[in-house]
Amino acid sequence: MSSALAVGYLCLNYNQGDFLKYINKLHTVLAVTAVFLCVSVFSGCSLLDELGFSDNSQISQTVTSGGTVVGARSNAYSGYGFSNLEREDLQNLYEMLDQYANKSSVEKIVADGTFSVKEISQVLEAYKNDNPQVFWLDDTFEYSHFGSKTGIILSFIYDGDELSQMKQNFDAKVSEIIANAPTNSTDYDVELYINDYIVDNCQYDKEGAAAADNGETLGNEHNAYGALIDQKAVCDGYSAAFQLLCNKLGIECVSIQGTSKDEPHMWNGVKINNEWYHTDVTWNDSDEYVHSERYFYLNLTTEQIKADHTINLSYGEVSDDNFDENTIYNIFVPSCTSQTYNYFNASCPKLTNINGSDEIVTLLAQTAAQRGEDFDVVIDEGLDFQTTVDSLASDGYIYNWLEKANAKNGNNPKISDKSKLYNFSEHRLLTIKLQYE
Repeated sequence: MSSALAVGYLCLNYNQGDFLKYINKLHTVLAVTAVFLCVSVFSGCSLLDELGFSDNSQISQTVTSGGTVVGARSNAYSGYGFSNLEREDLQNLYEMLDQYANKSSVEKIVADGTFSVKEISQVLEAYKNDNPQVFWLDDTFEYSHFGSKTGIILSFIYDGDELSQMKQNFDAKVSEIIANAPTNSTDYDVELYINDYIVDNCQYDKEGAAAADNGETLGNEHNAYGALIDQKAVCDGYSAAFQLLCNKLGIECVSIQGTSKDEPHMWNGVKINNEWYHTDVTWNDSDEYVHSERYFYLNLTTEQIKADHTINLSYGEVSDDNFDENTIYNIFVPSCTSQTYNYFNASCPKLTNINGSDEIVTLLAQTAAQRGEDFDVVIDEGLDFQTTVDSLASDGYIYNWLEKANAKNGNNPKISDKSKLYNFSEHRLLTIKLQYE
């Protein structure tokens, strides 16, 4: 469902993704491949119901940060992939994959047991989900059974000296990003920093997405290297980069497989102050009419994300007979029910009484004093959204806010009456795009 956009000057009307029959036969292989295709879109969903008009409450400024304040932040390697492998032999295979994935070139793995395609896929996905920094490991593999053993060959995108140099470049960039993260800050503040860094420094790779539609890969668009070094990626690259930076800065985070608009898609589950949320950084990277668009998909509940995302089944929910080799199943999907650190609850003032403007004016004046570009107000559920927006724009309320804010600042700076008004009904959001005289 597309976002409804209303825009205009305040004085006008406004609108809006057998390896060999043992050793010598390297020809016919069974390769399991998953490719993600994600379309970066300006899109929204109805997150809150519009209720009847009410004018008996107050404007409230909600919390501005969340989670426990932490000084030195430590790596949060959560290992949900490993811990959700319920059998010891699968965990043993995971550990073998880890050993071989960190070599400089591909080697055969010989594991005890006859593992199925589903089981190998599950272990590989668990490993990749836990280790977004292993950008050189592809989603394809080759395997063969011989006796009571399974031979497996992983696929590396890069190897040798080239891989060694790429690792150095990648590690240096990650260290640089981490060094610039806010210190003595909450998990929520750090999450905003990570989201903003990726949105500001990575572009959605439309050519890579088109290639994926044809089963091709152009470069690093599907991994964290593409997002952080090449500065272009599709959804799985965005997700891997977000997860990696969250983990490095002490925030538990996982990748979630699914679809959106009938295309394969990937986003993240992130744990803020002991509560899980869905965050889709790819969709936060929009054309940005207003600054808060980069947070439209930050910290949603499961119910909210399901408005325009479909979550794939987990490996435990599909039998060997029903396993689809072209689908990536989930290892771990958290239950997300909290709305505390949804961006609009955690960072935006809320209008609950159209006539109660004192706090709004104070916050608007503070924003203008710093020459802020946008001033956001969330319309409370107790107010009919469109009726309230219409009244604020046409009955002089917003003019009054601007005049009082300018008076508080002594017209230095002075907010122009040419400032633009945007509204996003799906988020119950009203934004004044501030201009100054």
